[in-house]
Amino acid sequence: MREFERFHPIVNLVYFALVMGMTMFWMHPIFLACSLLASFTYLWVIEGKNAGIFLIKLLPLALIAILINALFHHRGSTILGYFQNGNPLTLESIVFGASASMMILATILWFRLFHRLMTSDKLLFLFGKTVPKLSLLLSMILRFIPRMISEFQEIHHGQQALGIREEGLWKRVKSLGNALLTEVSLAFENSIEISMSMKMRGYQEQKRSYFSIFRFHQKDFWLLIIIFVLFVCIVMAVLQGVLYYRYYPTIQMNSCGIVEKLIIMCYGLLLYLPLVIEIRESVRWKRLRSKI
Repeated sequence: MREFERFHPIVNLVYFALVMGMTMFWMHPIFLACSLLASFTYLWVIEGKNAGIFLIKLLPLALIAILINALFHHRGSTILGYFQNGNPLTLESIVFGASASMMILATILWFRLFHRLMTSDKLLFLFGKTVPKLSLLLSMILRFIPRMISEFQEIHHGQQALGIREEGLWKRVKSLGNALLTEVSLAFENSIEISMSMKMRGYQEQKRSYFSIFRFHQKDFWLLIIIFVLFVCIVMAVLQGVLYYRYYPTIQMNSCGIVEKLIIMCYGLLLYLPLVIEIRESVRWKRLRSKI
């Protein structure tokens, strides 16, 4: 993943836009499982054990999605039982809820990877000339959440250092509420300072110079071509009904023939493309070291 970060920001943006778009709009269970596994693998490579902790924290959200779909959607022909109010519990609603939960988890993990990869300088480079206000807003949003969490922890630890003990549930909630209000006021103050600083530096001026360390190389071009070719192959297969699926009224999917397996392999290659690049560079680096 470190090697993938060194590619041009346009390549990174196109890759994440296509992958997250396919994850959110294509509810094929095999695609969703591959996307969830790939996103978790990438996050594990970057963050290590923190990725597993983050995924465990998201599991209750997935269970809630499954339960809500099973309780409020009663379509489907495979009835597993009945609730006390007479509504049926169907297998199709459970499977659709599980697929929706995989989609939610994979999307959150991809957005976390996007946040780690697309830094503020890359966003300013991509959108600074065309839409400067939007680029500034996106960079502030990506920086806002981790900064807010760290400042909230500092305020909470400062309260503990001053001897403010949280005895009882109500006092604990009140203490956390005061810390949250303090953090919100600090966030507004920081945002005002940043906007005034950028305005004084002429960020909204039309005639201003731009500095960038990013250059579009030949490897960026070829990687962009590979991404588009894989994406077009997958889209054409989906539009032609090669990977047909449905959840209601019965669960039905096409049998995995040669064409279906090739499309799934293309999708897997697209998802694991950064990891393939990382493995290739590590092997190349080991060969160079062995020759020294």
